[in-house]
Amino acid sequence: MAPKDALLGTLKVCIMNLQSDGNVVTDSSAHLPSCCELLEFILRKGLQQPVLSLVHRDYWHCFELLPQYDSCGSFSALALALDQSRGCKKLLGPQGRGRYLLRLALSRRGLGRFVTHLLHTPRVLEWYSSSCSILRNEESVEPFMSLLLVLSQMDFQLEIENCSFLDESWLLPVCEIYETVPCRELGMVLRYLRGRVFVLELLPGSQAQVDRALCPGDIIDEINGVSLRNSKNGQVRRSPTSVIQNPVTFKVIESCKNIAAISLYTARAQCSAECVKC
Repeated sequence: MAPKDALLGTLKVCIMNLQSDGNVVTDSSAHLPSCCELLEFILRKGLQQPVLSLVHRDYWHCFELLPQYDSCGSFSALALALDQSRGCKKLLGPQGRGRYLLRLALSRRGLGRFVTHLLHTPRVLEWYSSSCSILRNEESVEPFMSLLLVLSQMDFQLEIENCSFLDESWLLPVCEIYETVPCRELGMVLRYLRGRVFVLELLPGSQAQVDRALCPGDIIDEINGVSLRNSKNGQVRRSPTSVIQNPVTFKVIESCKNIAAISLYTARAQCSAECVKC
């Protein structure tokens, strides 16, 4: 059946482009952000907002509610994905959690099953408008589910934990891992910018400068596996307490490789007043 909605036609073309990229879809695929964005548009189309609530309803809230209506354990895969999305400390709001959930579903070939659960749960499906939602339109939902079946047959190998920018964008920067040798002081001046940690300066002769692994403008995403998302002034200075005896592993978003993503973020932000030396 031919798609009955323009979004479905666009999604079909995008999926064909993904398939033409190769057998495996990774974060480096040029068509992946567009595909995810189209899926998001479809899941948001016709989603009605509650009248007496200050909370803006998003598709994350729809999926989050589904396990409450599970009476036979059929939602176990969805429940596990929801728990993982809730527990990710790099995500701050429903938009980021919803996007993380979509990426999980694509990686686990389960998005079609998740949407099927939604279609079979009237208490949640009624949040969507019957006049404009694809999910409540019989002529549109069938081709949509067919496209989800195609996606479930594709091999998505995504770096799921690279997610700290999902609250803002589908364009995800590349993360690199950097490990220091044991030292008394790394020699970095850091600046906190809307809950992120930027390298402002490398002190001359410091270990950080000698290693040449960091540059001014880089973002420190993790230290020893601990997320620095939404960190406060001075948190990094307190974190590497054993840096003298043991190496410290950083996950870094390099500014030179991620100009578009970092520029988009910094353009919307205001710097905090404090710089710290680490």
